[in-house]
Amino acid sequence: RAILIYEANGRKELAARLCAQTGDFRRAAELYSQMEIFIEAARCFAQAGDREAALEAFEKADAFHEAIRLCEEMGRFDRIAGHYERQGECAKAVEYYEK
Repeated sequence: RAILIYEANGRKELAARLCAQTGDFRRAAELYSQMEIFIEAARCFAQAGDREAALEAFEKADAFHEAIRLCEEMGRFDRIAGHYERQGECAKAVEYYEK
């Protein structure tokens, strides 16, 4: 009930924190995404088990290292290569494109 009150009164960040504290990571992630607090959204999506949504949120947050780590866990080498390419690290990009 407190979450709904916070949301209704425009206190989405408090609502998101409370959702995370009570284990509703999916809802917390959605609220953080709405507020464009993508790093927290990514962490909550990961806690909710949605690694693809977590990856997208890490990318929106420009959290390069976190995105790379998650891509490695997921075996998404093509996406890792793209991250390195955008960072100007061509040798690393080629290494991952070849995997």
